[in-house]
Amino acid sequence: MVSRMVADLIEAGLLTKSSYRCVIPTPGLALLGRNAAKNHPLARVALPLLRESVESLGFSCEFVTVTPMGLYHFFNVQRGTPAAAPLWRSDPAAVCLAAEGKSPEECQMILDAVDAPEQGRALFRERFEAARQNQMLLNFHSGRFWQLSLPAVCGELVCALSFAGLSAADVDKAQVECVKLAGQIRSAYKEL
Repeated sequence: MVSRMVADLIEAGLLTKSSYRCVIPTPGLALLGRNAAKNHPLARVALPLLRESVESLGFSCEFVTVTPMGLYHFFNVQRGTPAAAPLWRSDPAAVCLAAEGKSPEECQMILDAVDAPEQGRALFRERFEAARQNQMLLNFHSGRFWQLSLPAVCGELVCALSFAGLSAADVDKAQVECVKLAGQIRSAYKEL
């Protein structure tokens, strides 16, 4: 069955054979994946709300979920804060996994799958435990910027919504707006 699917993907131009038992994805597969993600029902309802919020508040914003292949960004706009981090350095990923009810052992398996360095694993475990205890995560990264991450459960899909900014004076406003936006996304998704 798998060999038939692989043959179909090769025929469609989404995979190419690199040797007898090895295939590699083509740019067409990346395009297919990007288009599928863009047209996911959650993306269709969340993206307009996220864009509007980013424009009105001026914070950086991430809306992510964790897949078996790693961290997936439905939305990522950076405004004066560093670009999105790999899974093992991602606050929203820690919140997402905590909200899914993952055990520390399951997180370890995920960190193994993404080949996280040992120092990154220790930091991720600390953030994951904080997210499990607090149902959110607020970090002041090296005194340069803050990041607030909250779970946003949309049906069966567990996501995390994160705001980041440069001024600590904005944290309270960000928390109120982040909770409000997560609720709006959940409500809009539920109405589908």
